[in-house]
Amino acid sequence: MAIGRINSNDVKRNLLRLASIGQDSSGAVNRVFGCTFMDQEKNEIIQYFQECGMTTSVDTVGNVHGMYSVAGEMADEIIIGSHYDSVKGGGMFDGTAGIVAAAECVREFASCRKQCLYNIHVIATNGEEGNELGGTFGSRALMGILPTENNDFLKKAMKYGYTALDLKDAQMNTRNCQGYLELHIEQGNILDNGGEKIGIVSGIVGLERYIVHISGCSNHAGTTMMNQRDDALVKAASLITWVNKRIKEYGQKMVATVGEIHVYPNVPTVIPGEVSLIVEVRGLNGPSIYRFVQELTEKVNNTSGGSITCLVKKEPVTCSSRFMEIIKQACLAEELKYTIIQSGATHDGNSMALQMPIGMIFVPSKNGLSHCKEEWTSWEDLADGVQILYDTLVELAT
Repeated sequence: MAIGRINSNDVKRNLLRLASIGQDSSGAVNRVFGCTFMDQEKNEIIQYFQECGMTTSVDTVGNVHGMYSVAGEMADEIIIGSHYDSVKGGGMFDGTAGIVAAAECVREFASCRKQCLYNIHVIATNGEEGNELGGTFGSRALMGILPTENNDFLKKAMKYGYTALDLKDAQMNTRNCQGYLELHIEQGNILDNGGEKIGIVSGIVGLERYIVHISGCSNHAGTTMMNQRDDALVKAASLITWVNKRIKEYGQKMVATVGEIHVYPNVPTVIPGEVSLIVEVRGLNGPSIYRFVQELTEKVNNTSGGSITCLVKKEPVTCSSRFMEIIKQACLAEELKYTIIQSGATHDGNSMALQMPIGMIFVPSKNGLSHCKEEWTSWEDLADGVQILYDTLVELAT
């Protein structure tokens, strides 16, 4: 077991401190990408990181960096952290728990004056949740994989005050990065149902998101007979049913969702003439995702008036087996029940894994709830997770 114990009171106090920004009277957190609450949160995180012994900076896309340079300026580094935005009407723990976990680990390192082989680089990322710029915005900027040559993307970025130069200047030099670690709530019910305290993440699903347009012919809903109609919504309904049926046949814990639909003109007396919908597929098996997308594309193209365009594409990634083993040994030393688990949600690790090994630690979500005000992780479970992150860092950095 590592020398050094995380102070659970500090964990609770600082999570409540950060979570309160953008929290409404119902308890829901509304710290969405681009809102004024994000600036307030950014400033609070800067102060918090400094209190924990870090030097701080903010890059050109709003990621907050805290550096604990205990090994010297030229040493390699280990990156830890999470995101500081939320979904609309979200919970206290999503993202925030990972930021607090990282900062409290550094606080304990500084308190123990522990000698390290590596510096510890804490990053609170901007725009991880789904947004107009595609989600995992901050980490994609860090890894230099934003579509900075796409004029439509640049126009959207300008709406939030980011120039093409800002997007490019945020890219990190990762030559000296030994890896990326993140603590996160599970956002599912596997740990809660199984009674495990720690989820050792084996991989993060890939995600592909497409917008489908289907055209028909608007006409009077009372005078146009059924055999004369070209109803765009009826055609869309057939596609939605197909998506739900076909993805179940793939198995492999793959999922697909139609989660957004727009109908025009969307009035009861007119046959729908235009429909747009968003289809999203997730899974750990890249070739299976590819095959499903090929089938979806063929299905849309064979639908009269149908077209399909890719919005987001994130490859599935595998977590470092070395990191997983170190996390496992920490769980055994702390006598905490654990399980190996895949992440069905995407995270900043999808981006970071392109240039370094990654590891993730999950802590239980009560009843599997997340992205809602009812999201809850017990303070004991959260403190246990932070201790495992700390023990893992000690093994890696010393």
